[in-house]
Amino acid sequence: MKPFMQWEQCKMVKTRISATVEESIVKTIEKILKNSKYRNKSHVIETAIEALAEAENE
Repeated sequence: MKPFMQWEQCKMVKTRISATVEESIVKTIEKILKNSKYRNKSHVIETAIEALAEAENE
């Protein structure tokens, strides 16, 4: 993910989704939240998905 998002990206509409994951994944997300710059679980997941998409396109 780029360090500074362009203004157009900042005002994108968010859509609520639901996902079922293993408890170990939830604990990993919570550990990442405690030790990093992320605002919330959604921010962690968005960043991870963006990184995965970027890697898939390489």
